[in-house]
Amino acid sequence: MQKNSSNAEELLIDFCELLGEHSGENMADVVWETLVRFGIQDRIMAFVMDNATNNDTLVKGIVNRAAVVGISLNASWIRLRCLPHTIHLAAIKLLEGLGVISDLEAKKARSRSGNYQESATIVVGSEADKLAAAADDNDSEDPVELNPSMSDNILSGVDKVL
Repeated sequence: MQKNSSNAEELLIDFCELLGEHSGENMADVVWETLVRFGIQDRIMAFVMDNATNNDTLVKGIVNRAAVVGISLNASWIRLRCLPHTIHLAAIKLLEGLGVISDLEAKKARSRSGNYQESATIVVGSEADKLAAAADDNDSEDPVELNPSMSDNILSGVDKVL
């Protein structure tokens, strides 16, 4: 079989139940076992995961196991953050800073229960609808002016995201 060097391919090689707690070390054991079973432990390029600290521990565990068999990896280089998850967290922080969602709603949206996209869905108030309608109806190129308190909330939200 000839290798295709020009097209990246994706293949799920294992899907197994994690027995015990979802600690980084426990997950690293299962991932390393799978890598060894398929003989690909020396072909690791990166792990893309959310920001959970147990994922940091998982990557460090893989780096340690690789070192034992003479494979050099750098945990900082192979640990990549999931961009949609990072954007989701930034959007929650912005909405919270704008006062659009409460602390409780933000906490729920950041929680790990359920689909995080669904947990961040909120009803937008009528003021936002009016601003959107005004922007649509505005024939000129002039932007719709925000009231000062809304502008302050937006700047506050942006500062919190940064």
